[in-house]
Amino acid sequence: MARRMPLVGGIPDTEAFCRPVLPRMLLLCRIQTLTGADVHKPLCHTCTADELECEGYDEPDTTLTTIDELPMEDPGLGFRRDNVLINPLPLLRRGASSRNFRLNSGPSLVVLSTPADAFLLHHANQFLFKDSVRFDDPAGFWYKFALPLSNSAEPIKQALCALGGAHRSFVGQQVGDTVSYSRLAVTKYNDAVNQIKQTVTTNTVEHLQVSMVCCIIFVYIESLHGRVPEAIKHLQAGCLILSALRKYHTNQGSVAAFVPTMSTVLLRIWQDFADFQAFDTFYLPDLEPQIADIGDPTIPFPDAITAMEMLFAVDDVQSYLALSHHSKLPKESDSDETADDIKPLSLSHDSIRFAFQSSKPTLQDWISRMGLFLKQHEKTAFPKDEQHRVQTLSLYHTLCTGLAKLDSLDDELAPEDCHAILEKLALLFQADAENEGPTFALGGHLIPIISRVFGNVSDEGILRQCIEVLRSVRRREGVWDSHRLADLYEAAMNARPSVEELGEELPFGVPQLTEKLATLGLLPHTP
Repeated sequence: MARRMPLVGGIPDTEAFCRPVLPRMLLLCRIQTLTGADVHKPLCHTCTADELECEGYDEPDTTLTTIDELPMEDPGLGFRRDNVLINPLPLLRRGASSRNFRLNSGPSLVVLSTPADAFLLHHANQFLFKDSVRFDDPAGFWYKFALPLSNSAEPIKQALCALGGAHRSFVGQQVGDTVSYSRLAVTKYNDAVNQIKQTVTTNTVEHLQVSMVCCIIFVYIESLHGRVPEAIKHLQAGCLILSALRKYHTNQGSVAAFVPTMSTVLLRIWQDFADFQAFDTFYLPDLEPQIADIGDPTIPFPDAITAMEMLFAVDDVQSYLALSHHSKLPKESDSDETADDIKPLSLSHDSIRFAFQSSKPTLQDWISRMGLFLKQHEKTAFPKDEQHRVQTLSLYHTLCTGLAKLDSLDDELAPEDCHAILEKLALLFQADAENEGPTFALGGHLIPIISRVFGNVSDEGILRQCIEVLRSVRRREGVWDSHRLADLYEAAMNARPSVEELGEELPFGVPQLTEKLATLGLLPHTP
């Protein structure tokens, strides 16, 4: 079963990313608990009269350590404690004013009113935002936009605290925390929703930007706990907000920088989910030609950051080629489409194949420069963070080299390339294995590679090696969970003889594969 090369990259700053219609529910009404447990699930009061409103969660009736008892990992957190009320920005219902909103470019320290806020945001900064700079956040979402905006936007501040609480609950599940971080996360999520609801009458560009950031943060919270449908609903709302923002986009001011960054962040999240669910769905923008000037292929990259940026540039070219090719194909009309719907684009296999073949020269240039860089710095002792980036780029160099050898995406990766990829992944996972608890990354850039190898080969030894590497680490990247994926793939291997007898093939998408194995009685069915 061959695996496509996923199309990852940003959307150029041009026309509407999706339809300029605000979502019927800007902040998701139908949402579940902020923890992975099924016990004491908070309930969402779905509003049937006005889908724009969300009452958030019922907080579970559990004992919570008081705020004064919260552990402070670092007494010098660097946060100012201030009880001044920050007026939240209004919720946009129908449109936005044309005046520009100036992003707060002041101090990066966030005004926090309680020690709990300080602890949760400090935790998120230490274990999510700083780590994301290495590979997950090339667009600078956290430090250029989310954190600066949280100085003046209470909903964003509370959403960031909710993300910190959700992550602390995730890692604390393995070490027996006495503090109910899950309940704190629920409370902060509700606070973010309520802050937006309190001022729903004024239509401003400011609120579009704040709502956009909150939607992305909520996507990461849901992704952290593997609730893909809920995360996608938040993502749909974000796409619609971005569409509205594009109407007021100017070439100057904060909106000019905000729109392309959010476009990039949203598309990369969408593509991560598409990879997980094995569907190729994008929102069709009017794309201008994307050209990745990789530079002289005989000269190594000057540094790892440049190499990483050029890798994303290659992905941008692939995205443009696939979307532009598909946009020229005849379209089937959808009579059920309504004015409030967003219009997805499901890419054909021919479009993906066209993009892969057309981008090969650019990919080869990146492979050449990256190979020279790795050879030049073979004995260089990099700092820890830089070493992780270089090791990750080395992994992608091996993967891209293997893919570039293929005449078609339907071909299998060479066994020697598969072994090299899995060995480098195992090396990167060694640092995670030293942690007492599980590791979480905002974006999927390591575990999906194992999935790609698993779907691109038929050799049983390599398939078993994929499962072993997944079991060697407790790691979650977005919606990708190493141990759950290992269990799923092991069940798939055991089911192969039965499926072949039926003359069928196992689906590749994780939800579809889970459902198929459940129908065969080889995996417990989970809704």
